[in-house]
Amino acid sequence: MPTHFTGRTAELARLEAFLTAFDAGEPATLLITVLVGAAGVGKSTLAIHWAHAVRDRFPDGHLYLNLQGYDASPPLSPHQALEFLLVSLGVPPGSISPDLDARAALYRHVVSGRRLIIFLDNVRSAAQLRPLLPGTSGSLILVTSRSQLSGLVVREGAKRIVIGPLAPQDATDLMRSILSRERVDAEPVASAKLVSHCAHLPLALRIAAERAAIHPLLPIEALASELESGSRRLDVLTTYDDDETTAVRKVFSWSYRDLSPTAARTFRLLGLVSGPEISVLAAAALTRLPPDQAARVLGGLSSLHLLEVAGQDRYRFHDLLRDYARECVYEESEQDRSDALRRLLTWYLFTAEEAARACVEL
Repeated sequence: MPTHFTGRTAELARLEAFLTAFDAGEPATLLITVLVGAAGVGKSTLAIHWAHAVRDRFPDGHLYLNLQGYDASPPLSPHQALEFLLVSLGVPPGSISPDLDARAALYRHVVSGRRLIIFLDNVRSAAQLRPLLPGTSGSLILVTSRSQLSGLVVREGAKRIVIGPLAPQDATDLMRSILSRERVDAEPVASAKLVSHCAHLPLALRIAAERAAIHPLLPIEALASELESGSRRLDVLTTYDDDETTAVRKVFSWSYRDLSPTAARTFRLLGLVSGPEISVLAAAALTRLPPDQAARVLGGLSSLHLLEVAGQDRYRFHDLLRDYARECVYEESEQDRSDALRRLLTWYLFTAEEAARACVEL
């Protein structure tokens, strides 16, 4: 069970509704539940919490596998994943064929008729996951990913829940559970600032709380002040040990490094934008991409939860991802940064002039 779990009432209710409907259906069907969201948002923590809560309804066992889709290590191949799952199910390693199709067939045979929880964490793509799906079973397949896995929803009928940052009260409760209610409530204004500077992201909140916990005499106000500067925020949101999974910057980098060159460049250049949102047409000017291509790239970044949809043809960053993009933009030369900003400002000026002309004509 994860420690310090708070909130997620609506998400837990939806998961329970999926399971209730599943239990009332055909016994040989398969429930595929997918939790998607940005890095550090708490997908795995929620999945583990819920799997523990419903474990008694799956008496034949529980399997867990990190597929390393976005990780310091390379993603697991279906070939590797099937071997791990088969061994976990009691199949002797010497009985496992080297052929992928044969492994998948053996896996489906072993799982058939069992009621299991199979938790596949950190999935990169539907293609990585499909060979790991049982054919028919009364099992629950619980999946987490930074990708939308739309193909899995369309073809396999997966139930998808998008996981966002914690609500402000839940974020404060998480801080209380780690630091103590007394310490957090003794500085309510500073605690609220700290939660806000962490953008309600569970990973960031846990790191900040850990820093405060190991310095019991450090006022929360002092830590909140450290986080106030966007240019230093990602430095502060790192633990003192060498665990890469507890550094916000490093966790974000695992998504960024896997982008195509065009998507990575677009992500970087968006770090130049000072406003809260940007339209597709403005992004096209910024990146010098055709509008239809810019729309596809922004949609792709959104599907990986590196951007959020802010309206029709409009996108925005999560606060901490904006900080990260502003760091990454320095991979561009000073001339390229200057040219991109000039294109964007020229587009804004042209658009304003067109709007003013239209008003005059009215």
